[in-house]
Amino acid sequence: AYWNNRVALRYTTYTLDNTAPGQDDNPDRVIPSFSSDLGLRFERLMDNGGLHLLEPRLFYLYVAHENQDDLPVFDTGDPSFRFSRLFAENRYIGNDRIGDAHHVALAVTNRWLDPNTGRIRTELNLGQIIRIEEPDVFLPNVPTPDPDHSEFVAEITHHLTEEWSSRLMTQWDSDDGEVNRASTGLRYHDDRERLFDIAYRFRRDFLEQADLSFSWPLAANWNAVGRFNYSIDPSENIESLFGLEYTDCCWGIRGAVRQYVTDPDGKQSTGIYLELNLLGLGGFGRSYERLLERDTLRSVYE
Repeated sequence: AYWNNRVALRYTTYTLDNTAPGQDDNPDRVIPSFSSDLGLRFERLMDNGGLHLLEPRLFYLYVAHENQDDLPVFDTGDPSFRFSRLFAENRYIGNDRIGDAHHVALAVTNRWLDPNTGRIRTELNLGQIIRIEEPDVFLPNVPTPDPDHSEFVAEITHHLTEEWSSRLMTQWDSDDGEVNRASTGLRYHDDRERLFDIAYRFRRDFLEQADLSFSWPLAANWNAVGRFNYSIDPSENIESLFGLEYTDCCWGIRGAVRQYVTDPDGKQSTGIYLELNLLGLGGFGRSYERLLERDTLRSVYE
């Protein structure tokens, strides 16, 4: 068993230019919070010699409310809700909004370990947030969460072999009795750093997409990466990216060509990215790593 408690005090201040008349140039914010994380772990020896782990978890969170309407929004967003977000201390990503909270998250994890390797063969996560008080802090133009509870989230990952794995994630709205979001994917990843992902994502009344991405060594010092993201409804190409990388003992060069949608009307743009690395000294050009991290090797495995 474990029981972790945390007390935090977040202070944020801004120095703003060109503000509207009457707007504070130096708004600030002080928000205290408290979280308590209680978990248990049960182990059962299976007939085949493997282990079954059952891990129930209770997470309590209180974040004080403070009106933040006078604060700017520079880099804060509303992330996709998934199992790991049940235990987040801020429901937003970024510091421009700290979401108030008074809720309990109930979750359980099941893991089945391979008897030969000890690795996780199958993992099943289930959980939901039960709100004690309705939240009052929101981002502009972002849908507000259900005042009573979150959607019920379930995720299952199964390792078919050491190289192949599959994953399914779904969110179920208990009020409407409907699946509002789902994603599934198949991944190949071996010890030669060959990586291949294919995924499908669905979000009710918002998107239905297929996604393929890869990172594949071609020859000595050469590597290829790519991502192809296609919208099924409406039918259109959202993004196509292909890149090559050459790395030697002392230097490396990376380049990529990307075609992607830039606005809701479906307008396409093309970008060319190039980065030169002098190993041990630094690099020149737009960061290839950040480009791939954000736009290429993204799937339901995030």
